[in-house]
Amino acid sequence: MARVVRSAAFLLCVFAVAVALAARADEAQNAQQLFERVRPSLVAVQYTQDTELGRHEWICAGIVVGNDGLVMIPLRAVAEHIPDEQMKEFKIIVPNESGDAKELDAVFQGRDERSEIALVKTKEPQKWTAIHFEDESPKIAETVYSVGLLPKAAGYRAY
Repeated sequence: MARVVRSAAFLLCVFAVAVALAARADEAQNAQQLFERVRPSLVAVQYTQDTELGRHEWICAGIVVGNDGLVMIPLRAVAEHIPDEQMKEFKIIVPNESGDAKELDAVFQGRDERSEIALVKTKEPQKWTAIHFEDESPKIAETVYSVGLLPKAAGYRAY
């Protein structure tokens, strides 16, 4: 009887591990699909800060939020203490997995301090894939995925 209980317990454990592995495989596939869907919406934004102390070039990651070329960047990249007049020569850098990144002229659209974001838009209209946000609260123990863009030295590769 004890041997049957141990065998049943062992089979139950093997089944649980198999289910967990299958769930992980589904998660990995879902994560890969999410990455492929989001990757075209990851860009970099570059601008020059022109001050009495000289010119400084800044680059930060951005997310396409408008199909027409609207890009959202973190507010800290264009902090409130930097006057708009000092920020010049905005460019949106579109990564290319197989070659050099494409640089597009852009215009600073403004800041939203409440949301801690700023917006930049290409001078010429684009037909890009925009990110669509959903207002959902994650549940406890729910998997959360993140994607990002490596810096210029790493070729602006998505990860």
